[in-house]
Amino acid sequence: MNNVETNDVHTLNPGCAAAREALDLDRPGEPVGEGLAPARQHLAVCPECHEVVRLRSLFDARVARLCQDVDAPIGGRERLLAALATARSAVEPAASR
Repeated sequence: MNNVETNDVHTLNPGCAAAREALDLDRPGEPVGEGLAPARQHLAVCPECHEVVRLRSLFDARVARLCQDVDAPIGGRERLLAALATARSAVEPAASR
């Protein structure tokens, strides 16, 4: 299996692993953070990572199109926000130790 077919960053060289992890945080339409500049530069010189990111973008676009046709469950937003708040409160005290 080549690196294009895997997302196991433990088997990639460090530059590829760092770029792919950083680019997982990149979202279309959002401001580009300073941390993404090196990852985007890496894409310009690494065909394998460029292809992985291209395929991820295609996947994300297809999922987004499919989600437009699905109604959100009643109360889903509120349950999601409550779960995120619970998870955040569990992480924040641990981080302050």
